[in-house]
Amino acid sequence: MIRGYTGAMTNGTTLFSAALAVLGLLPASISSAGIDHATWPAIDIDPLIKENLARAYKAADDPNGGPEVAAAFTPDGSFIDLGKTFTGREVISNAITTAFSSGFSEQRHTIYAVFADQSPGLELMLRGNAKVCADEPFRFLGMAATETRSKVKMDNGSTLEGDFVAWAVIDKASYEAGDPKMSLLHVFSA
Repeated sequence: MIRGYTGAMTNGTTLFSAALAVLGLLPASISSAGIDHATWPAIDIDPLIKENLARAYKAADDPNGGPEVAAAFTPDGSFIDLGKTFTGREVISNAITTAFSSGFSEQRHTIYAVFADQSPGLELMLRGNAKVCADEPFRFLGMAATETRSKVKMDNGSTLEGDFVAWAVIDKASYEAGDPKMSLLHVFSA
């Protein structure tokens, strides 16, 4: 069981996995960078949760943003992406910093839509797009860039662009203390 997940099983399928499948089928509706122009659910999401997510995604696109991204998590929070798990603020911060020092020249995240099933938004699904530019081909990612639904463009360096969905779990204790932090951000790439 994933820490922080409380969803019920129905015929071996979680609400989470069903939502993930549906989100991947939706067309993009916003093409602005960041999270500021995302479509948010009609359910009331606490503004502090929105601000924390916005700061984290803005910082993820900054070569010096590792500490700010890490600050969006609980001290023992986890970030999962590309099959790798980064746990703890220092490890998360280093992962962001290392990505840029290992060859990223630019990274841009766009969040198209945010989904929730109840207020205040302690569990959210995000749908977005990531564009990563590198000085060299994507050897540092530990995988070959292949043609999928993602757009891959090779020029002097490399550009990899693709859609993703992410599951963000907000720690209840930090929320109740007035400073909501993520205990989990799990990214699923298309």
